[in-house]
Amino acid sequence: MIRQLLWACAAVSILGCVHRMVPRSPFDEAVFQMKQGNPGRAVTLLTTLQAENPTNIEIATLITESYVKADRALEWDRRLTRSPPAGVPHALVQYMGGLVLFAQGAPQRTESIGRFSQAALEAPDQPEFVYRLGIALLETHQEKEAIVHFRKAIALSPNWTAYSLGLARALLSAGERAEAIQTLSHWLSLNPPAAQIAQAQEMVNRFDNPFTSLKFPEDARGELEKGLQWLNEADVPQEAMVNFESILARHPDLTVMHGLMGLCYQRLDDSGRAIDEFSQAISANPTQSLNHFYLAEVYNSHHRPDSASAEYTRALEFNPLLSQAYARLGEMALEARNLPRAEFLFSTLVILEPESIGYHGKLSLVRQLQQNFEGARQQLGVVLEIEPDNLEFQYRMGLLLFVMQTAEADKRKKKTERQESARWLRKVLLAKPDDALTLQALQNLEGAKQ
Repeated sequence: MIRQLLWACAAVSILGCVHRMVPRSPFDEAVFQMKQGNPGRAVTLLTTLQAENPTNIEIATLITESYVKADRALEWDRRLTRSPPAGVPHALVQYMGGLVLFAQGAPQRTESIGRFSQAALEAPDQPEFVYRLGIALLETHQEKEAIVHFRKAIALSPNWTAYSLGLARALLSAGERAEAIQTLSHWLSLNPPAAQIAQAQEMVNRFDNPFTSLKFPEDARGELEKGLQWLNEADVPQEAMVNFESILARHPDLTVMHGLMGLCYQRLDDSGRAIDEFSQAISANPTQSLNHFYLAEVYNSHHRPDSASAEYTRALEFNPLLSQAYARLGEMALEARNLPRAEFLFSTLVILEPESIGYHGKLSLVRQLQQNFEGARQQLGVVLEIEPDNLEFQYRMGLLLFVMQTAEADKRKKKTERQESARWLRKVLLAKPDDALTLQALQNLEGAKQ
């Protein structure tokens, strides 16, 4: 596994805040060269590194990837077979050979299983070898065997998120949806990286899409496309319904169409019929999350919070990555002042959508209401890293620091927080010099200093 690069931070001197780039380590430089499209340069760096660290799995993984991307995979495989690097354990040599074969596509992936199996046999306590064997088995449609090895990898390293995601993928492929959803919920609690979030969402959306496994009648495809165009592009649900009803008249067993009819009635604000249609869709396919979500939306828009909450929760039972459901439940929990639940929901949302300033802002608000000022400040800091010139959040940061300095007993911290508060409020005033609320906040801050 290749960890993310650590970039330089600000260095503080007596003259002020001086920014400089910390020199990259040789490994980080190799990662950088790979990202820049220079795998040959990475090979040179990693060859030296591997000679110094012959048992390091990260180096072994990256040097193999570098050879593959430099179109030198066969060269590397021959060397591994005939004269492997000095000091590299035989299990690690087998692992690297497996990576080379796996990277070459479907025919060689079956062969890679033998190499990964040998590596795992020789080093049974090394979870990465077991995990890669699971991936090779999964890619060659041996889901049940893959599940066994993913579970072994998780037992060896329970908090490594890639292993749980691999298990969830294998379980979904094997038709074990309920256990896959449980695994994904656990994986999400481990705060996985953004790249894995994107993979998981694509995977779940594919399995959660009612049209994915449906053999849609050829004679209805044209009407379906026209109906979707009327609904999604033209926003004329009445015309869409004409097409959908025509399909249902000829194919009453196509229960998936009830969900689309429900969307039409929802657009027309006919809640009674929308509820009926979504309920029929759910009755036919109770594990499809979006019908539960859309039904919850109807209940929510007509002020039935208990029914809405129940359906949003059911939607998450079948798709634990459905951001919109977390958002709705988070808003409801915040409105009810159920702050622990609101914190859980918005904390999950910032994992699912780390670039959403709205969700970071909501989590900051919840933490501030809980008197967790440092946690609130951290979330506002994330927002201002994403959008440094966002005046709303600059203002909120200034107000939060004002509150923090008011309650601070330590004189040094109090002074620092007051200065920071003033700095953020003045930033707002630079852009909006006549903003009355910001002017008042700054005057209050300066008055408190007196």
